[in-house]
Amino acid sequence: MGLDGGTVISRTDVLRGASWDLAQADASTSTRGGQLSSHRRHGASRALPPSVVRETRWRVCALSGAPLSPARGVVACALGRLYDRETALTHVLTRHGVFTSEEATYAYANRLNSSGAIGDASHLRARSDFFEVRLARAADATEETPEFECPATGARCGRSAVAFVALRPCGHVVSEKAAREAAKAAAVGGGGGGGGESESPPTPPTCPACEVPFDPAHSLPIHGTEAQVEKLRDAMDRRHAAEDDAKARRKGRREAKRRKRTTESESACG
Repeated sequence: MGLDGGTVISRTDVLRGASWDLAQADASTSTRGGQLSSHRRHGASRALPPSVVRETRWRVCALSGAPLSPARGVVACALGRLYDRETALTHVLTRHGVFTSEEATYAYANRLNSSGAIGDASHLRARSDFFEVRLARAADATEETPEFECPATGARCGRSAVAFVALRPCGHVVSEKAAREAAKAAAVGGGGGGGGESESPPTPPTCPACEVPFDPAHSLPIHGTEAQVEKLRDAMDRRHAAEDDAKARRKGRREAKRRKRTTESESACG
């Protein structure tokens, strides 16, 4: 109809394959690039392969989606998710009304309005809710596509089902196997002479990367299984409840002192 060279189909709502996924992601009411309504869908949404999801979680910040960079700093929350340090700090500050920039304010508002995002970040309430971790960059990693590995075994983070943990207090992220081997070596070579009162206390295991002692009971699974995340969430919720209770008691004591001072002042004036 008046087009010299033919018509090139570019409407994503009539294309197939990957373009259908793009069309479903468009929530507009336009017929060029978006679906008119949900009843016009002709197929189920495609889920990403578990391997892609696993690798992506190890490469990008769980808040901003930007590539993780040890040079900028990486932190982990109590659930074992990884974040860019500045992004996590900005999120906490914005949550408490400290707006570091207009961009940060909009990003925080978008996370609150996005479906599912508030549940992913609502547990980040204070600086104590995350701690700095140390990731070993792989030799072939780039800034655009970061790759990390265990400094002891060389196992790639996210490339397989290998489990990783963050050791405390040093923060090194190592494979669970490397942490177990370190604990086993400490148990075999640790104290314990001939028994009796002369027996020395056990030697704590040391980090395979920096040889700083760590407590295996306090190691944090990074991007762990659903069962591990639920266990971590229960522990985090109990800690938050205790913190809220302590905060309420402190506030109550301050209010009681304020009322007492007010009463004494009124009595003195009367």
